[in-house]
This record gives sequence, C-alpha cells and structure tokens, in this order.
Amino acid sequence: MRILYDNNPFYKLSYKKATVIMPQDIHSKITQQFQDNVTYLQLNHRAIYERLLFYEKSLNDNQLQQRFTLAYENEQFDIVELQSSRYLYNKQSSHFIDTITQSINYKRDENVFETFKLLQPSQRLKGYDFAFNLFHNYSGAHTSMQEIYKFVFFGSGLHLEAVANKVKAKYYLIIEDDIELFRLSLFTTPYFEIGENAELFFAIGSSPQEFENISTKFLLTEHYYNHYIKFFESVFHTEEKLQQLHTIIVSQPHLNYFYPSIVEQYTQPLHYLFKEYQFLNLTAKDLQATFKEHSAILVAPGPSLDENIEFLQTNAPHCLIIALSATLPKLEKAGIVPDIVTHFDGFERSLLHFEKLENPNFLQNSIALLSAKTPQGVTQYFPKEHIFFFENGTNYKQGFGEMHAFCAGSATFMITVVFGFENIYLLGLDLALNQTTLQTHNSDYGYTLEAQQHEDTLNFRDSIIEIEGNLQPKVKSTPNFARSVKAINEIATSLKQPYQSIFNLNNGAKFANTIAMRHQEISQTSRQKISQEHLSSLFRTNSSDELTPQETEFLQEIYETTQQTLRKVQQFANTSFQDIQSFLDALKDFENDICFCETKNCAIVALLMENYMHFVTTYIFDAFNNALQPDIVPIQKELTHNLSVILGEFAKPFQPKD
Repeated sequence: MRILYDNNPFYKLSYKKATVIMPQDIHSKITQQFQDNVTYLQLNHRAIYERLLFYEKSLNDNQLQQRFTLAYENEQFDIVELQSSRYLYNKQSSHFIDTITQSINYKRDENVFETFKLLQPSQRLKGYDFAFNLFHNYSGAHTSMQEIYKFVFFGSGLHLEAVANKVKAKYYLIIEDDIELFRLSLFTTPYFEIGENAELFFAIGSSPQEFENISTKFLLTEHYYNHYIKFFESVFHTEEKLQQLHTIIVSQPHLNYFYPSIVEQYTQPLHYLFKEYQFLNLTAKDLQATFKEHSAILVAPGPSLDENIEFLQTNAPHCLIIALSATLPKLEKAGIVPDIVTHFDGFERSLLHFEKLENPNFLQNSIALLSAKTPQGVTQYFPKEHIFFFENGTNYKQGFGEMHAFCAGSATFMITVVFGFENIYLLGLDLALNQTTLQTHNSDYGYTLEAQQHEDTLNFRDSIIEIEGNLQPKVKSTPNFARSVKAINEIATSLKQPYQSIFNLNNGAKFANTIAMRHQEISQTSRQKISQEHLSSLFRTNSSDELTPQETEFLQEIYETTQQTLRKVQQFANTSFQDIQSFLDALKDFENDICFCETKNCAIVALLMENYMHFVTTYIFDAFNNALQPDIVPIQKELTHNLSVILGEFAKPFQPKD
C-alpha cells in the first residue's frame, strides 16, 4: 500500500468504490507504528526489511499493482480488496479478533503440532521407555498445558497482538505468503512490542527452501519446548505452508533414526576396517579421468522401473549399470547383471533384497560398492576382492571423501555424479508413488508399501503429499521421499560438472540440473563400456585396506571423548536440585555441554548425544508443564543411566586394544 499524506485533519484512503475517513490521531498512531516496525525489522530481521524495500520499489516502478488497502470504519480496521471492494474481515474485525482470542486455549488436542513420536510397545527401544511413561502419566492428549512456549501464526494481521497478549509465548513463527498483506499489518500490529518479550521468526513470501530454513531454526531454538506447538490458521491463508511445516516437523532426524541406528552407523565401519576390507577413495582423480569418457545408468527401485526395463536391456552393453541392491530381484528376472551394486541400508531387513535372488552366482562378477554401515551378511554375496566400502557420516579413512547422504538413492546419485560420467541416465529414481496404485516401489521390491492420506496426522514414510513432477506438473509423494529429493537437488546443484548431462527418465519427482525425458526419446549409444576387469583394477588401485597411524590415533581420540562425556553425565547424575526450575535450567546447560563440539574428534559423540537428547527432553519439559508434576530424582536417574549405557555401548569398538 502506498500512502499519500496531507495536512488535513482527516486522512483519506481512496479506492474504487469508497473513501475511508481516518481521524488524525489514528492516522498518526498507525504511521508511527509502521515506522517503529520498520526500524525493528531493519535492526533484527534484515532479510524481511530488504524484501519490503524491494516490494516498495516494484510498486513505485509500476512493476506491481496494489491489490489491497487499509480501511478504518466504526473504530476498527479492515482490509479492502481493491478490485472487488470486498472487506476481508467483513467490517467485523473486532469481533473476529475476539473470537480468535477466545478460541486459543491450552489444550493438547486442539490446534497443535505434535513434534514427538510415540512408539508401540513392540517397537520400543531401551532408553526411551521412561519418556513414554512420562507422557502417559502427565502429558496425555486430553490434558492442558500450564504455559504455551511456541506459537505459529499462519497469516499476519490484527489478531497477532491480541493472541500474543493472551498466550505470552517465548517464540512466534509468523507465516505470511503475501508481502502486501504483511506490509499492511505493519500499520496495525506492533511487532516491535511483541518482539520485546518474545523472539519472532518471520517467513514472509518465502520460497520452499527459505521456509524450511526459517522453520528449522524455529524448531531448533530451545527445542525442548517443541513437544506441543500451538498454531492459528487464518481463513485467508492457504493450507500449503501448514503442510510444509508439518512435513518439516515429521522429517526431523531424531524422530526417524534412533540412537541404536547412530551407534551402528559409526561402529560398523570399524569391523570392516579391522578385517582389512578395501575402502575406496571416492574423490580419486583416476576415477574421474576414466569415467569421464563413459556413460552410466543409475537403477533405483521406484515404481517407474517396471516400464523402463526394456531401455535398460537395450543399453546394458553400452553404459555402466550402477544398481541399488533393492533392484536386484527385478534385474535378475530381466537377465541384467549390474556392473556395480550399491548398498546403503544398515538394517538387517535389507538382506531380503539378496535373499530373494534365485541364482547364488548372480553377483559373482559384479563390483559391490557398499556403505560401511552395511550388515555383514551382505558381504557373503560377493567375492571379497570385488567388495569396496565407502563411508557415510564417518571419515575414519581420512582424505577418502566425506559423504553425508540421506538414503540409498541420494548416496548412489552422489557417487555417480562425483565419478564424473559424461552421461547419466536415472531409472526408477522416482522418489514418488505410483500415481495410480500409490505403491512406493516397483513390483519386485522386497517390502513395498501403499501410502495413505491421513486427515490430521502426517507420517514420515507413508503419508501422501504433492511435490513437483518430472514428466507432469505434480506427483504424489511422501515426506520421506521429499527429503531425498531435497538431497538430490543439493547434489545436482553443487557437484554436477558442466560437461555432465543427467537425464531423468522417471515418472516421478523433478530434480534440479537434470533433463526430463522419456526413455523412448533417448538415442541408443554405440560406445563400448569399461570392462569389469578394468573397473575392478581401477577400484583396487584407488583403495586402501589398512589404517594409517594418524587414523588409528583419531579413533583413540573418539574413545577419549566418550570417557570425557561419561564423566559429565556422572557429574550431572550426582547433582542435587532444590526445585524444578533449577533442574530444568541445569538440564539445558547439560545438554548444550554434551552436544556441543568444535573439533572433529568429538563430532560423532556430540551427534549421538544430540540424537537421543532431542528426542527425550521434550517429554521431560512437557511433563513439568502441568498442574501435576513428576518428581525430579527418578527422571534424573533414568536419563543419566540411559546416557551411560549408550556411551558405553558406543565406546567399546573404539577402545584401544592392549
């Protein structure tokens, strides 16, 4: 909105069918409030301030047209849509605000994001039971909270001040897709005053990536208050951002990967290192120099693999086939032997992909490129001389390339891009559902699921969301797949070389820096691919099967870090607390201490502690956010016992051998 000031005692806002008379004192008040808000944003939220400046410039340059204006009638503000003269608040903004304020309550089962995960008894892991017991005894869904610590507004406007005055939260996330509506709210909403007693996070006209960054920062800030996050959704706001925030919440690592998986990920590589298996240097220049002259087909187990088998059979003699292990039953049926098999999953259930093979010699000539967290049972399907490991999340073999991939698909995609193939064809890397059957994978996948749409809940692995499609505008996917898409986009943007062409042949998700194409449009290449003998020799030349003295010393430093952390845990266990607040304050400091790391040798231990603490602390803090509150001592005892057990289990493989 552009405002023209004059010296008249009344201020006029003109639009097509009405002229609103605003008293001078109201005019002066909102003008000053606007300036105070702008100053606040300039000092505290520079990105939002600059976005407002850009919007103003676009208006002044006639690149944008004003769509709304601020109205003042019957001693209340409203917003008028210029084209239709429609009042967004129907000239009843005061009633609207009162209704909203009265509807905001402290119940745990109304207008809340649940940012925790309850496991069924059959799924429960040691170390988590005490948190679930706290929930059932103190934080059930039909109880009320004493305090609201975090609040999300979907839509800016007049109601923010009234709601903030009622709930007095510590943190607010304010989401507004329309920069013009947000600018109008600067006249009527004293953000600068709300910001004096709370920390504000703004997502204004933000892109999906910007929104994820802001939301993640909001969630990570004093995350122990996340258990229940209240929200209000304006009738003028779309559902899109609510779904996006829900997806971000359920995608948090500590809700999907529990500490036993972290322990396995970081200790399993030691078995292979001590057993003198080959570890491949993924960044070796020899690899890139060789593969630059060749093409590769990356084969993943998505639904569209079924319809691309013919393309794979036709081009197998000309392109190196790099297949995820989950595709092996399908490839065996099609008579296609992969040149390289990748395996990423550390769970024992992933052995099913190998157990379904009918020919025990099917993989005797294939190269196995395995994550170092791979279950040991996988290695029996390949000759040891054909097995090469890569690290994911660890860097015990220093200088061999650090990979932090989210899933098998993104890990294999990263490896294929880093190897430097000139042409890369993506088959079955849908990261989306079969759009008709809603199946998550192809027909021969070991444990394919059918995704479900839930009205009020969102599950990381099998709830349905919509994302941008490769061969069609939108495709149905899941939060789990959406996170993998994000990972692949980052890889394609940062690692792809200018000479590389990546062809996405899938009827699934769109990827950055790739070419959407159907396999029928690809011309068959006559280039001969690299031989298996040459490939095996190339990998062996750029691998190592032993630890250097420096690498051995690094492992010892990790062990020493676990002992230091154990001492901190014991110190906290022996501390007495006089009241609940002193305990909670000390718990915050304790978590920061054991999860904070500035050096490489403590990073793994800090990550392990963070994974566990981020899960259980919200249960602890929420249990104390009740009229009836638990005793401190049992919680303190159970928490420190569990931490000691986790650290002891993790430390064993790192302990120096006598």
